[in-house]
Amino acid sequence: MTQTTPIDKDAALAMVKDFLTRRFEVEEEKVTPSARFYEDLGLDSIDALDILGIIESELKVKVDTTEARDIRTVADAAEFIVQMNARQAKSVHHG
Repeated sequence: MTQTTPIDKDAALAMVKDFLTRRFEVEEEKVTPSARFYEDLGLDSIDALDILGIIESELKVKVDTTEARDIRTVADAAEFIVQMNARQAKSVHHG
């Protein structure tokens, strides 16, 4: 059985900041918890789908796009990562 490492909010924020700066070339100083993906960071709906793909890949989970539709800010994405990670940990331990 695989052990999943819990991801806390700080680690999730760091993960989001990392992929926004590396893969989407967003300026690091713009990536704050309250930064909005579309309005503040200039991302579009295709980028949003790419972000979900990155989350799936990093956490090895399947993301339901309806669950992710309320992700508007960097903090929202970090919280979503924490929740997905916790859900995956439960499924590993109880699945």
